[in-house]
Amino acid sequence: MKLFFLIAIFTFSLIFVKNLSAQNEIHSPKNVKLFADYLFCEKDYLRAAEEYQKLNGGSMNDTVAYKIALSYYSSYNLEKAKESLKLINKNSIFYDESILESLKIQYLLNEKFNIEYDESLIATLKDEKIHSAFLKLWFTTNLRYPLPGVIDSEENFLDVFEEPLKSMAKELFYLRYYPNYKNPETAGILSAIIPGAGKFYVDEIGDGVMALLTTGIFVFLSYDNFRADHNFRGWLFAGISSLFYAGNIYGSVAAAQIYNARLDYDFGVKLNLFLEDNNFFIPHINFCK
Repeated sequence: MKLFFLIAIFTFSLIFVKNLSAQNEIHSPKNVKLFADYLFCEKDYLRAAEEYQKLNGGSMNDTVAYKIALSYYSSYNLEKAKESLKLINKNSIFYDESILESLKIQYLLNEKFNIEYDESLIATLKDEKIHSAFLKLWFTTNLRYPLPGVIDSEENFLDVFEEPLKSMAKELFYLRYYPNYKNPETAGILSAIIPGAGKFYVDEIGDGVMALLTTGIFVFLSYDNFRADHNFRGWLFAGISSLFYAGNIYGSVAAAQIYNARLDYDFGVKLNLFLEDNNFFIPHINFCK
């Protein structure tokens, strides 16, 4: 009987040790990484990031950190992607790519350009055409003035593009650096001199004609009633014409501001389409060949 129990205990011990060994093998860094790579290439990015983060020690290297960042980036978790990219070592072969991806994320999050921090990153990227193209476009969305060594001339900007992208890039350059903005003060002054002139200035011809006619009609009615000694009606129409006159000035100033906002919005739409159509948001390193 004792022999039977000893054999049973020994058998169960062997099975337990074998299962434990198999389980340890499944959860070994090598197999965890293989499974994470599989999930990454299957575009199951959130699970891939979770698996990669189980790695530690020597298994957690810059390649893994970059894949974690790309996993979050590809699943639109931009904040976590940005934090993961900060872990890339400056001596890593992925450092340049990590800078580019960081700037893409800043663009997508609509974060403003930080000259003290970001300008120091330019040197590693500005000689690579595709990177330079993106950076220069990105800068134009955040700055109103050229950066020496980055965008200091039209030629400097356009040199990084080849046809047929050059013509679109040129249009974007001019839309950002030489926008056809309308001065709200000028619009107000023009309408103060001639009612409706400010609306003509901002290309709202119909509103300009209406403002001119409406103000002119009430001014004439006021004048005509004063001339006929109908003082009450004269003052009434004078008051109405003053309201239209003041409203026409205010409306012209607002119209100029709206016109400028529309130019900025149109630029943003065109820039986004340009970047998306030319895959500027697609990571350049393909880990799933």
